[in-house]
Amino acid sequence: LKEDELILLAHLLGDGCILPHQPFHYTSADETNLKIVQKAAYRLFKINSRLVKQENWFHLYLPSPYPLTRGRFHPITKWFRELGIELVHSGEKRIPEKVFNSTEEDIALFLKHLWSTDGNISWKYLKDRKPSGAIYYSSSSELLARQVQHLLLRLGIQTTFLGREDKRGKYRKMSLIYVQGAFSQLKFLEKVGSVGSRGEIIPKLITKLKEIEPN
Repeated sequence: LKEDELILLAHLLGDGCILPHQPFHYTSADETNLKIVQKAAYRLFKINSRLVKQENWFHLYLPSPYPLTRGRFHPITKWFRELGIELVHSGEKRIPEKVFNSTEEDIALFLKHLWSTDGNISWKYLKDRKPSGAIYYSSSSELLARQVQHLLLRLGIQTTFLGREDKRGKYRKMSLIYVQGAFSQLKFLEKVGSVGSRGEIIPKLITKLKEIEPN
């Protein structure tokens, strides 16, 4: 896969709404992420996106660059079909096989952009302990979360899987992949990390993690 494909795919699997009979769009409050998706969509498919503000978020609409007629599909629809993935809701999303056939560098690039959507990198403070990190990826798709865990293991990063109920709004089950321990967290931050505002604390967090004596 091209770099732009890995990047756009990661963002659409994370915060994209790519469903049949609905306008394709990407939702984010992060200006950097919005620009990344906007540029990748244009370079790959000549899509001139449209940005619409809604409260503290933005919807980036991704219209087809040509009229859609019977038998002529949106370029993202065609691309997804070529990758062997479907236009589905978030709980049914999955990573296509081509990502698993990629190099370690490309896998790291894909995860770096995926983490900027539903991932978390923040400080963790515990009494009588040095500051460490809270690093995890959350998804309503258990399959996608398990795939993320597999890809991290390809990079030598061990993680823990946890399923839990999300009671905010309507009930749904969430799957979380935790990167725990100073050794694994350092490896994640140095190999993968995140783009956008989520990655801003990485340099300081790396410095603090290096001060921790691993068990």
